[in-house]
Amino acid sequence: MKVVFIAFTDNGLGLAQRLAQGLEQQGCETDVTRGFGPNKVNHKAWALQWFHEADALVFISATGIAVRTVAPLLEGKGTDPAVVVLDDRGTNCIPLISGHLGGANNLARTLSDFCGARCVVTTASDVNRVFAVDSWAKSQGVRVPETTGIKMITSALLKGEPVGCFSAFEIDGIVPPGIKMISYEDLLANDGSIPVFHIGCRTLNNADLDLVVPAAVLGIGCRKGTSCQAIEEGSALFLEQAGIHPAAVCGVASIDLKANEPGLVQFAANHKLPFETYSAEVLNAQEGEFSSSEFVTDVTGTNCVCERAACVNSKYLLTKKTVINGITFAIAIKDFSLMWPEVLSCGAFAPSEDPEDLEMLNATPAAEEPTLGESELIVVGLGPGDPAFMSQEAVAALQDADVLCGYHVYVDLAKAVAPDTPVFTTPMTKEIDRCRAALEMAAQGKRVAMVCSGDAGVYGMAGLCMELAHEFSPVDIRVIPGITAALSGASRLGAPLTHDFCVISLSDLLTPWELIEQRLSAAAQADFCVALYNPASKKRSDYLQKACDLMLAGGKGPDTICGIVRNIGRPGEETWVGTLEQLRTYPADMFCTAFIGNSNTAIIDGKMVTPRGYQKKRQWNKEA
Repeated sequence: MKVVFIAFTDNGLGLAQRLAQGLEQQGCETDVTRGFGPNKVNHKAWALQWFHEADALVFISATGIAVRTVAPLLEGKGTDPAVVVLDDRGTNCIPLISGHLGGANNLARTLSDFCGARCVVTTASDVNRVFAVDSWAKSQGVRVPETTGIKMITSALLKGEPVGCFSAFEIDGIVPPGIKMISYEDLLANDGSIPVFHIGCRTLNNADLDLVVPAAVLGIGCRKGTSCQAIEEGSALFLEQAGIHPAAVCGVASIDLKANEPGLVQFAANHKLPFETYSAEVLNAQEGEFSSSEFVTDVTGTNCVCERAACVNSKYLLTKKTVINGITFAIAIKDFSLMWPEVLSCGAFAPSEDPEDLEMLNATPAAEEPTLGESELIVVGLGPGDPAFMSQEAVAALQDADVLCGYHVYVDLAKAVAPDTPVFTTPMTKEIDRCRAALEMAAQGKRVAMVCSGDAGVYGMAGLCMELAHEFSPVDIRVIPGITAALSGASRLGAPLTHDFCVISLSDLLTPWELIEQRLSAAAQADFCVALYNPASKKRSDYLQKACDLMLAGGKGPDTICGIVRNIGRPGEETWVGTLEQLRTYPADMFCTAFIGNSNTAIIDGKMVTPRGYQKKRQWNKEA
């Protein structure tokens, strides 16, 4: 891979050189250029030079410079190189062009890892954690000659609609969510009710998108002096008749007598294909039923050149000898390994509306290191995710697992202690699919760790896993606790939950708001201390205010001491203490946990404290 850098400041030049060195250690070829300043290079001329020669262009500059420079050169997602931009302090890294087919997203992630930048990926499939068909094809070395069907496939997956896939090649691993494997007969009968993509060497009219596997070896036999033009025309007609996509051809093969045949050599060079030739002895050693010609045997020493040559180092003969204008052609298929992604591609993400999401917890120390057994699913509470806050039991379970399963935010946290463990993720709202997949893998004997933020039994996946377990062969389910946000947040504020308390989520995705209102009113009337999860979001911006109004109507006074903790145990942690009246207008979000005290909750030396009654009642300052 050829990656070229251009930088416009001294800081940027140093960053580019460091990034280039890192890529070179991974086997990439790089080039670094200084734009502007002494010995400056015109950046537009630089881009024009490298746009078709390099695999990726990296700008250490403002985004606007990169956009204006490459805009006149863009042709299409199937041909444009990757374009990535970083600021000169290495704070943000943005893939601009060819995120999937060009590999810009993955390159941006690699560069971000090198310099600690925030990788800002904006492609919809990455942001929403759905299968990206073009990115997967790129990772597998599969070609996408026509890109028009990508939008249809991706759009369906983003909507949660099924997409069909017929593959002529075996694919290892777990089929991504949303993909339905279909047979060849199903493909032929496809009425367009669902979009379908095809993986193979042929072009199939019933598929909306062809992913072409470069596994077809083109065997050729010809007379001495056959022109390159004749071979070009004959091969094009042969591939069309055989239904083989030209992009599937990965090499040309013939007998060693043709090793220096000008027409064959030029044909292979024109298509940038390796040209392999073999002796008659090697060709005769191939096993199988081949066409036979006495004339060819007399001249070459083997009864069929094109078929036998194509089969050397191939798995099977697909198309037998075809003669076009005196030139013989055959196709054999090489073995080609494909694997579904172990984890869906990462990207930027927004706070989730999932009540399980962003619960932000700590973790408790545990006694013994667990031993995962066969047919066992371990549901692990991570706390806020920093390894320093994970329990020893949780860390041991993650490191001993065969598969980490969960929502991508939590899986990313778990990877901090188990970086090499394969993972399976589903997007938000796909919790049932996530749990069924985890149970199925566990039933097959894999050691599966389902990860959740905070405590797995508090708005987590433990209950759902147990509800669904009856659908599978016996699977033991074990829950490893973590500290839920009510407890970790309370510790940051002081001791607001020393007396009776309750926890209520304000998310109405899974619980009707009318029921949430009843619970809030009951908690207020009983003078409970209350921890509120998911207090607000973009779609529920006034829910915290509604909850406060219900508390006031239920009997809590407007001067009741309250608190907020944001980003518990994570960078940017913030705390706030005030009154119930002030809490009504607090700008909370999904990263917050809110606390409402009871009638005795007070501010003691700056801490929010709810006395239990060990000491005689005394008057504490209740003003925030």
